[in-house]
Amino acid sequence: MLIPVDSLADSRKGAGAGADAGVRDITWADLAPGGRDKREYVRDVSPLASLVLRLKGDVPQTPVMAGELDGRRVRLSGYIVPLEFIDGGVRTFLLVPYVGACIHVPPPPKNQIVMVTSARPIEARGLFQAVTVTGTLSIADSRTEVAETGYRLNASDVSAYSEYRRVKRLQGHRDADAPRE
Repeated sequence: MLIPVDSLADSRKGAGAGADAGVRDITWADLAPGGRDKREYVRDVSPLASLVLRLKGDVPQTPVMAGELDGRRVRLSGYIVPLEFIDGGVRTFLLVPYVGACIHVPPPPKNQIVMVTSARPIEARGLFQAVTVTGTLSIADSRTEVAETGYRLNASDVSAYSEYRRVKRLQGHRDADAPRE
């Protein structure tokens, strides 16, 4: 059965607060230990920054994985790069931090690409649909025709991304204390 992404989001809202027990909201910076202020994180999320650093002779380091997240239930938002279609829906996809990742060269480093497998195929409206995925994260290398990944996420829920403030707020962000909409 093909599950529309929007209907999954609606069904989760009625599940109550207990449905999120034990789930940690994470950001892409959490997947790249060292944080958002480190040179490698900047290089990882920006193709332009990566090019400038390479031109300056700054060779990229091997991506570091977030060992403390291995085996944890997490929630992460990003964009779909479909890999496997079953019954007209997407069952396996890459979750990436920005539109265009894995299509443009070079792809993000492996600590910024997550291989996601959903138990049920989801209806995706197109390439790079924004979603929020909840499931168990593990550190596991994979190689696809478009990129090398360092994480796998066994999805228990895939919902349409609709709420910026639901994602873990970055310290010092001007909207950090804004009320939820």
